[in-house]
Amino acid sequence: MREAIYKAFIAEDTGRAYPSAALKVVEMAAREGRSRERLSHTKSGFAWSLPFDELEDVGRAFALAALELLIARNDRRGVRECKGDNCGWLFLDHSKGGHRRWCSDASCGARSRIASFRTRLKPKINEF
Repeated sequence: MREAIYKAFIAEDTGRAYPSAALKVVEMAAREGRSRERLSHTKSGFAWSLPFDELEDVGRAFALAALELLIARNDRRGVRECKGDNCGWLFLDHSKGGHRRWCSDASCGARSRIASFRTRLKPKINEF
């Protein structure tokens, strides 16, 4: 499931077509999840919820959430892959300009800027 969802959103990030085999895996798990949903009463009224009676329900919940994200594609910015070294996390870019490069500015962003700074600094150190 994880790999199928990842393949679908990597395709979105790179502008390629969604892979049909990956979408099929997610769709089948989501169908199973939908068939297991129960109507429950919440503070704001009624809502469908997936009970977590089986371990497989976790995967079904992820599949349902992934498909909701895909369905809402025209109402959001694209999913992006972090450009940090050895990261690969996916994220929704909520930045003002829509050009965020890292999953977290505090971790991957900081490491990338430090590495870039050190690369620029090395030639100056060797000049002495």
